[in-house]
Amino acid sequence: MPASAPNGDPTWAQPVETPLDVPGSDEPPLLALGKIRKSFDGICVLDAKGIEVRSGHVYGLMGANGSGKSTFVGVLTGYQTPDRGSFGELRGLPIRWPIDGAAESIVIVPQDKGLCANLSVLDNMLVTRRRRRRQLLKPVHRREEHDRAVAALGVVGLHVDPWRLIGDLSPAEQALVSLARAFEELNKFGSRGSLLVLDEPTTNLGLEDASRILAATARLASEGAAVIIVNHRLAEIRSACESVFVLRNGEITQQGRLKDLDDESLVRAMFGSVEMPGRAEAPSGEAGIGRVNGQQPTPLMTVVSIPSKGSYAELKLTVYPNEVLGVTGLTGMGQDVLPYQIAGVLPGHATNVEVQGKKVKKGPIAARRAGIVCVPANRRAHAFWMDGTVRENYTIANLQHFMKRGFLRRPEERAASDSFFSEWRIAARGIESPMSTLSGGNQQKVSIARAVSSSDWRVLLVHEPTQGIDITTRAEVLSRLRALCTVDRSVVIFGADYDALAEACDRVIVLRQGSGTVELEAHDLSEEAIAFAAMKARRDEG
Repeated sequence: MPASAPNGDPTWAQPVETPLDVPGSDEPPLLALGKIRKSFDGICVLDAKGIEVRSGHVYGLMGANGSGKSTFVGVLTGYQTPDRGSFGELRGLPIRWPIDGAAESIVIVPQDKGLCANLSVLDNMLVTRRRRRRQLLKPVHRREEHDRAVAALGVVGLHVDPWRLIGDLSPAEQALVSLARAFEELNKFGSRGSLLVLDEPTTNLGLEDASRILAATARLASEGAAVIIVNHRLAEIRSACESVFVLRNGEITQQGRLKDLDDESLVRAMFGSVEMPGRAEAPSGEAGIGRVNGQQPTPLMTVVSIPSKGSYAELKLTVYPNEVLGVTGLTGMGQDVLPYQIAGVLPGHATNVEVQGKKVKKGPIAARRAGIVCVPANRRAHAFWMDGTVRENYTIANLQHFMKRGFLRRPEERAASDSFFSEWRIAARGIESPMSTLSGGNQQKVSIARAVSSSDWRVLLVHEPTQGIDITTRAEVLSRLRALCTVDRSVVIFGADYDALAEACDRVIVLRQGSGTVELEAHDLSEEAIAFAAMKARRDEG
């Protein structure tokens, strides 16, 4: 039903292009997107077309980091306005961009759940409820609202006292509260004809708790809502969804019935048509059984970790000299906290670390004395004094080397800073440049250079080293990390950049939910193989 959009631009309302192979239905689609394009600063991040979503069905949305999933969800829920030339229909009528999610009964449950821990379940369910202007001064009837909350919670299978604080609930219960709140939002206009978008709803949840979330989602779909689940776990996508959309570089590269698509075709659609290499399964609970230069030397560092419920099982991580080891997994598997637990920055009472056969005591000072140094992912918040200069940020971790009789030896400090500045090719006016003026890539180089500036380091832990840096600096950073390894030193990269891990690492350990990890050695490494290992659940886990 073509019509002109605001400002008389007819390109915003055009007939929807024929969608790809998605489940057919006699009922017209709730949402039909003919072409959706979104650019930022002239760079196209989303160019999807031919998508249909019908009431009563559950769809999976998959894609690698940076594939356009967040932008796609933002467009669907009204947080992003697509470029001119985008067109589609909602309930048979041309869409007027941006979509008004509240008015159109489109609800999103964000990954962080959007809950306030110090409020009750009831208050969290009330906080998003819209009241008409004439109702603003009316009192809230707590008993009536309590009964409504109990009914909504019951729909998603959660039976808790609405007066309990959110912070006292388990992660799974909190996720169910978010679903119940979304259900109430959907019911404002009736579930049929509503769209629910769930962004990584099972993150940080174990298999049993994740099943509860997916079962609740199925109940909402049975009420007539259309549901889109953003998820990376192939087993969960298959158990909860009938169909799937796969995004790569902003384009839909695969969509259709899940029963017609195998796991490897989905991974290829996400990462490109690359031949799948072999994969080596590590013994249960035993990671890090690799070899360097064809031999298995004495371990430089070993880590035994028993993490929180919902992530990997007990892990034995072995780091050998002269190697770059990668540690990765899906969100919530523990790779984002493990480097800080090893470095003693975060509490990890069940994490035991040995360096060169000697047990490392708890705490950052003991870890540093053992030769463990860490480069955090959040440079601005955790690595630098942004108002300080390059020189100050570089030398602050090792000021004792430039002190004599309680005084700072400025000439020696400046000489060391000048040397590092030249060696690491920092793109700035000089060592007195404010740290805040450096690009993300140059900040990363300063962070790594500072960590290894002391001669007594043995193991460098780097969290998300390629995050927020340009492609040229990225290559330089990865090359330098490899060059840092020697016969008595190693680098461990923790992160979700599968391509960087495949490029820089000798081995990659993939943390997976349940009882197993996967170890990929040099001949197995590729972006696609790592992604497959991370997303593919073990057969005995469902």
